[in-house]
Amino acid sequence: MTSQQWDPALDPVLCDPFREPDRHWALDDLGRARRDAAPLRGRRAPLRVTVPQDSKAPRQLALALGDRKVNTTVADVREAVRAWRAEGYPRATATTRRLLQHWADDEAMRLRPFFAQREAVETFIWLREVARRDAPQRRELEAAARAHNDGIVRFCAKMATGTGKTAVMAMVIAWQTLNAAHSRRTRNVLHTDRFVVLAPGHTVRRRLAVLSPSQPGNVYDEMGLVPADLRRRLNRARVRVVNYQTFVQRDLIDDTNARKLLGRGRGEDIESWPAAVRRVLGDLLEPGTGPDRAGPGICVINDEAHHCYIPKVREKSDSLQKAEDARASVWFNAIRALRDMGALGQIDSEFRQAHPVLDFSATPLWIDTAARSEPEQFEWVSSDFGLMDAIESGLVKVPRVPIDDDTSRDETAWRKLYDHTGSKDLKRWLENPDNSGLPAELGGAVSAMVNDWRRKLEAWQPDAAAHVSKIEAAGGPIVATTDPPPWNYTSWHHRGFNPHRRCSSSWSTGSSTPRRCSTSLRATRTMTATSAPALSPSCPT
Repeated sequence: MTSQQWDPALDPVLCDPFREPDRHWALDDLGRARRDAAPLRGRRAPLRVTVPQDSKAPRQLALALGDRKVNTTVADVREAVRAWRAEGYPRATATTRRLLQHWADDEAMRLRPFFAQREAVETFIWLREVARRDAPQRRELEAAARAHNDGIVRFCAKMATGTGKTAVMAMVIAWQTLNAAHSRRTRNVLHTDRFVVLAPGHTVRRRLAVLSPSQPGNVYDEMGLVPADLRRRLNRARVRVVNYQTFVQRDLIDDTNARKLLGRGRGEDIESWPAAVRRVLGDLLEPGTGPDRAGPGICVINDEAHHCYIPKVREKSDSLQKAEDARASVWFNAIRALRDMGALGQIDSEFRQAHPVLDFSATPLWIDTAARSEPEQFEWVSSDFGLMDAIESGLVKVPRVPIDDDTSRDETAWRKLYDHTGSKDLKRWLENPDNSGLPAELGGAVSAMVNDWRRKLEAWQPDAAAHVSKIEAAGGPIVATTDPPPWNYTSWHHRGFNPHRRCSSSWSTGSSTPRRCSTSLRATRTMTATSAPALSPSCPT
C-alpha cells in the first residue's frame, strides 16, 4: 500500500490490542496524524503530553514536533519491563509469577486484558518486587515523587480513558492480596490486603464498587482475573472505595448556641486530618489479628489522580483554580495524614512508607498548565499508554479537536468555546422567551458537528451495509459543569438530531470537577461489526 492510500482519519487502527504496539502514525508539526505517510515501524516513544496546535495561532507560538520531549524515565522503565517480561518474570514471587502468566494466557480468562492493562500492572510489580532500591529507574521516580509530594512516594499509570483502568486496579488488588495471603515472612513490607480507593465523585465511586471481591458482578469474576484455586483467598481483601470529599474537616462544635456559650467562633475548632481519616476509614486502619490478619499497611489507589496534588503558592488565581486547589488540598492531606499515622506501612526511620500510592489518570498533568501547548506532566509517571496508543490499538474512538474555523478571529473560536460563548448560564438563556435555540457561538458548533455526522453517515452507509447491522453515533459535549446539561435534548432536537431516535447520547464532563475545557465539543462515530471479523478492529471511529 502506498503512502497515498493511508488515511488515519478513516482507518486509524494499526495494532493488535492484546499485543505491544508495533506501528504508529507519524505526526505533523500541529500534532496530527499525517495522511501522506505510511505508518512508522516500532512503538511510539512516550512523549510529554502535547495538545494539537491551533492552525490560526501565530506560527512562532506553535510547538514543532521535533521540539517535543521524550519522557526518558518512562522509556527506560518500559524497556526494563519489556526485558523482564521476555525473560519470564524472574525475581518475582511464585504467586506473582503465576498471576502474570495467567493474565498473559489467551485461553485462561473469561475476558483477556489488553496489553495496556498488562503493561500498567507489570510496571507497578516490577518497581515493587523486582527493581532494587538503587535501580536508576526506581530511584529517579521515587526522588521525583518525594520532591513534589512532601516525601510521599507515588507511581502513576497514565492510561487513556477507555483502556480499562478499573481492571488494572483489580489486578493490583489481586497481586497484593494473594501475595500477602501466601507470604511466610514474619514481616512482609511489600504486600498488603487493605486498600483505600479514592475517587473524585459519586459516579466514579459507584463504578469502582466492582473492586470488592465479595460484590455481586465484581470485576474479578467477570474477567476471570484469578485462577480458580486462588479465588477464595482473594476474599480476604478489605477494599474501601470512598470519595475524597468525605475527608473534608468538620467543625467539632456544630451547634451555634454551644459556640456562643464557649466563646468560640465558627472554624476555630476543626478536626485534625488524622481525626478525619479515622472517622472515614475506621476499622480499616487496624491490621486485625489471627492467621487472616491484614498486611502491614494500607495501599492507596487514586483514580483520576490529577486532582490530587499540593497546591502551589500563586500570586493570582481565578475562582476555578481556587476551587480546584481546595479540592486537591483535601485529597492530598488525607493521604499525608495516612503516611504520618504510619498507615501506609513503615520500613525504617528514613523510608517511612512501605506502600507507594498508586495513581491512575488519563491526563496526569498539573491542572494549571493544562491549557498550554505543552502541559507539565506529573514527574512520577511510570507507564504511559496514552490516547494515540489507544487509538492505534483500536481501544478508543477518535476525539475531534477544532483547529480552524471561518471566523475573523485570530484564534479558532471553537477551540475555546466556553470563553467565546457569551451566555454561560444556558438554562437561564433557554428559559428566556426572547431567545431561540442556543447562543450563536455554541449553536453554530453544535450544528457543524451534527452536519459533519450526517455527511459521514451518508458516506458510510453504502459501504457498511454488507458488514454491519447498525450504525450508531454518539455526540458528547465536554461541558464546564458537573450538572446534567439542561439543554441536551432541547438543543439537539431543535436542530433535527433526535438523540433518542438516532443517537446513543453520551453527555460527559470527564470528572466531578467543573473545569473550563479548551476543547468543548467532541463528535464520535461507532460502527458495530457483525459478519466481518477482519473489519472489526479497523472500522471507522
